[in-house]
Amino acid sequence: MNVRILARWEDDPLESPITLDAILDPATRRIVGRWKLFGCAGLGTSRVRPFVLEADGRMDFGEGRADEDRYWRADIRARDITLGATFEVIWCGGERGRYRIEKIAEPGSKTGGE
Repeated sequence: MNVRILARWEDDPLESPITLDAILDPATRRIVGRWKLFGCAGLGTSRVRPFVLEADGRMDFGEGRADEDRYWRADIRARDITLGATFEVIWCGGERGRYRIEKIAEPGSKTGGE
């Protein structure tokens, strides 16, 4: 099933929320496949940072970023995608944060989801 995942950083839910489009296996609730997934981090149109999530968990924010700001890492591909589930993000400086899945919905949906 095609889904859009919204996750927020537990320490500061208003700072750098992550949205990711993925395909889930309905039986396992895991992300299907190893292809690139598209997402964004941040709030508001002036602070949105699109990225590509690679098969190895690297979040690539693109060539327009300085090398030290270009990559984050996330272990979301190794996690069950359910409401309230958590995954870890490692920011470019090596610090870590735990993100909690807050919404799972059909892409483009304006209502609830799971």
